[in-house]
Amino acid sequence: DIIEYSTSFLMEKLFHVRWWDYSKTTKFNLNGRIALETSVLFGLGGLMVIYLIQPVVAGLVGGLSPMMTISLAVVSLVILLADTLFSTLAATAIKKEVVSGAKISSVPEIKKFNRDYYRKHNRMERKTTRKAKRVAKRG
Repeated sequence: DIIEYSTSFLMEKLFHVRWWDYSKTTKFNLNGRIALETSVLFGLGGLMVIYLIQPVVAGLVGGLSPMMTISLAVVSLVILLADTLFSTLAATAIKKEVVSGAKISSVPEIKKFNRDYYRKHNRMERKTTRKAKRVAKRG
């Protein structure tokens, strides 16, 4: 919850866009940034990962050679860095499009803005926007 609240706050301050808002979809929320329902589900999901998925993955990875383990770690790091880069580029591009001083504060507005932006820009920027839409949809 601390990470989600902080991320919401910082992204709004940095990019002048409110990427998610729980205030209209749930009764128990804090400033629309975090919500009880999603926190509980996220906690249950975390427990499932720790007690069900992690033991299976540890068993699979434990049988790999050290070189293969390092290779998988490097590939995972590259994917994480690429995701971070493309998400930041998309958010920065959206920030540039927002009229100076204006704020986008609802999810439908963000979706519409992304759709309009997607139609206007070249192929690489479209890929970046598509990635941002997937991330916003997950949020």
